[in-house]
Amino acid sequence: MRTVLRILLILLVVILILGLAGFGVGYATVRRAWPQVNGTLQVPGLQAPVTVARDRWGVPHIYASNPHDSSSPRGMSTPRTASGKWSSGDG
Repeated sequence: MRTVLRILLILLVVILILGLAGFGVGYATVRRAWPQVNGTLQVPGLQAPVTVARDRWGVPHIYASNPHDSSSPRGMSTPRTASGKWSSGDG
């Protein structure tokens, strides 16, 4: 009976440690995923200045003088996932 309780206690501790480690990794991944929302970035390849403004819901609105420049900042204005950028196909 004591060995069964000891094994259950060890399993509980292992599960608790793995759960806390998983939570820590998930929290770090989510916190790192958000884009920069303040300040200015120098982006190579743009032909003219581009403005990214967020409305009160946090939705980015891209203002550019040509189509090329309007598609370039999309990847920088949206969150990233752990496996890559959501908008990696946009350019």
